[in-house]
Amino acid sequence: MSTRVMRSVLRCGPLLFALSACKSGHVVTPSMPVTSSLVVTYPAATIPAGDTSRVLRLRIAPKSLAGNLLGDTAMRTVLVYLPPDYATSGKRYRTVYMLHGFGQRRNGQNAWLTGYKGFHLGHTMDSLGVAGAVKDLIMIAPDASNFYGGAFYRDSPVAGNWETYIVRELVGTIDATFRTIRKRESRGLIGHSMGGYGTLSLVLKHPDVFGAAYAMSPCCIAVDENPGENASIWKVLLAAPDRPAVINAGFLGQAFVALGSAYAPNSAKPPLYIDMPAQLVGDRVVAVPSIVARWKAQAPLHLLDSLSNNLKTLRAFGFDAGRSDNFRDIPILTSIVDSMLIARKITHRFELYDGDHGNRIAQRLPTVVLPFIDKALVR
Repeated sequence: MSTRVMRSVLRCGPLLFALSACKSGHVVTPSMPVTSSLVVTYPAATIPAGDTSRVLRLRIAPKSLAGNLLGDTAMRTVLVYLPPDYATSGKRYRTVYMLHGFGQRRNGQNAWLTGYKGFHLGHTMDSLGVAGAVKDLIMIAPDASNFYGGAFYRDSPVAGNWETYIVRELVGTIDATFRTIRKRESRGLIGHSMGGYGTLSLVLKHPDVFGAAYAMSPCCIAVDENPGENASIWKVLLAAPDRPAVINAGFLGQAFVALGSAYAPNSAKPPLYIDMPAQLVGDRVVAVPSIVARWKAQAPLHLLDSLSNNLKTLRAFGFDAGRSDNFRDIPILTSIVDSMLIARKITHRFELYDGDHGNRIAQRLPTVVLPFIDKALVR
């Protein structure tokens, strides 16, 4: 579909969005929950020749992210892939939400736009549809970048209420805007790394929203009780005079502060607004046991103790890790999760495969993850 034709469709909303009125120009405001505002623009990216997909870029301003202490904008970008027959079929479609990993610092780009770990949303989905492997799915890929690189899809007065945004405002907006099958049995969730963390955390706490889920190489699902092992990083964080100084702590330092914004927010403690699980005693970095306990209690691995039965309500749940993951704890901790679920007689799919943290993502999404979700979701 050409840009000119798509813009014509957006002007006359009923074909794609069942809008009540036709808007001028190529920006429209569909009916939606009162908590958000939405504009739609096209194209999100250049569609390769012969690619008949619809990849839209939505801009959503959810109330759940407004007023965060990091100063991040509440206006968020969301990519939406529409199947090739969406404009003409009149039918409703299943949905799959895709959560990206940590490391995007306010870059204004959606992780799936130019190819996340080599996975190109529109091209790959159209290819799967032509092959008959996966079809009739609307794919939703929200941009979750922020000042530090991500908020781990958790609610926080510091970083914003990302959990609420995903499970309430985003899902509600998508269901109100597109012809979706509006029930949990037809709604899936997948994610990689921080997105894998988010996938596990969200399905544990919101089994009423998603019917199937797959976490790829979920990171950070447990809390290290000995911050002294990363003493150099914690020294930078403990001495940070402002938030930009956190960037000097590198990738792990930014991730620690991002997690702290969710686990132990403290609006009375500028500039980072978190309670640190570490402190300096002389030149040594030692744990603050009471704060470590707060962090630990909220980590997904520990949520499993009380919430694992929620996974029994899912139609399917899967997760994996590469044996040579750059983050050495990931294959260890996912194997622990596997053992926990086996002990609790919770049906699931788990695989340790030959690969590292990201070099097999583009291959495994279309061959393992998406077919797994497609088979589970109710048409």
